[in-house]
Amino acid sequence: MARTMNSDDLATFINDFNAQKRTDRAVPFVELPESIELAERVRPFTRIAVKYFALVAEGTVPPLDTSKLAHYRTDSELLRMSVNPAYARKGAFVTTVLQQIDDINAGMDGADITRILRIFPLLLKLNGGHNV
Repeated sequence: MARTMNSDDLATFINDFNAQKRTDRAVPFVELPESIELAERVRPFTRIAVKYFALVAEGTVPPLDTSKLAHYRTDSELLRMSVNPAYARKGAFVTTVLQQIDDINAGMDGADITRILRIFPLLLKLNGGHNV
């Protein structure tokens, strides 16, 4: 049976991760119990992303304060380093979509936004779809 992490354990794990040098992050090191916990923590982000990109597709480009999504960024960076490829893919999805939102917030032109809108459904499908 997989052990579960309490919030203090996860906070310590995240702090240890952030203390590492970037060069140490190339090798997957996040074990399955931590991967499961991180995946649960980033799960709500898919719903946020779907709603945001639906607004963008309608022609509205709402500014999104990504500082309120900072915990998703940290958790997804960790999840990308999962020893389990399925969980690593989920982390990569969140990291990539957050970068796309950052790019849109930075003032992309219409052609670049159109490109992102074409890519988003593929990313969503690779992430296993969504249940909104």
